[in-house]
Amino acid sequence: KVVFLIHSLSVGGAETVAVEYLIKLQERGCDVLLIEFFRSESFLYDRLEKANIKIITLCDNGRGFFAKVLRRLGQRFVICKKLNSILREESPDILHIHTGLDCVADIKFDITKIFYSFHTSVARNLEVIGSRHKRAMLKYANKGMRFFVLSEAMKQDAIKVLPTDKIYVLPNGLDLDGIKKRTYERARLLSELGIPEDAFVLCHTARMHPVKNHLKTVSVFSEVVKKKPDSYLLLIGRTDCDILSRINALTEKYGLTDKVKILGNGAVTKALSVKAHAFSKSAEAAITAAGGSVEKL
Repeated sequence: KVVFLIHSLSVGGAETVAVEYLIKLQERGCDVLLIEFFRSESFLYDRLEKANIKIITLCDNGRGFFAKVLRRLGQRFVICKKLNSILREESPDILHIHTGLDCVADIKFDITKIFYSFHTSVARNLEVIGSRHKRAMLKYANKGMRFFVLSEAMKQDAIKVLPTDKIYVLPNGLDLDGIKKRTYERARLLSELGIPEDAFVLCHTARMHPVKNHLKTVSVFSEVVKKKPDSYLLLIGRTDCDILSRINALTEKYGLTDKVKILGNGAVTKALSVKAHAFSKSAEAAITAAGGSVEKL
């Protein structure tokens, strides 16, 4: 029995890969369960529900200001209490963690049965998630936690940081064959997006969150347009996020409203079909995993 633990299923690379793993593990005969901290509506839930995979949500997802404050203050206590109770009841063979370890610092489970996945470079993981996460990771590494990385290079980086040799390479688990079957006609797609067929197309694929540098990408693109006026930028990712209004304001400020195209969830295959001339660094992992070739900006 395998239990996956994740912050939520908001659309992103780690979330998509976790869903893919769950479905494939179940197809191979494993009893699987997903535990999430908060509910975040996305098409990923539909995939798990279609596969009849059980999902347990630990915390209320109230949207008001005070609800958010209370949620943040009580997050660690509520999560650990409920999580420990569920783990006692479910008694899994493996707990696979796809979120920050700071929220599970008081977990009561055999550490040697816990796996943690790095979904980005080791340095960026430790920098973005924070110091409490890093302290918890070092603590658990000393006690026998196991770690998954995406490549041999990442493994060497992890060895430099973590006091353990229990580090294993697990390549990205996306269903590449399934993605490649969903093809689109390039000319028709460009026409639908209002982009001339001979235009210079750039692509940035990432969830719309400040750490993904959408604002910086738009700023850099404004300079690209000065040298290549026929350029267009595709921003692909979840669109029901607070930062979207800031992205729209910035594109308007630079006079790029007609040049920047914002696509929603599940559009990576469309990006491949458009055959963009270049992808931003943040888009590289998503596009490479989906079978595309990447030219870094």
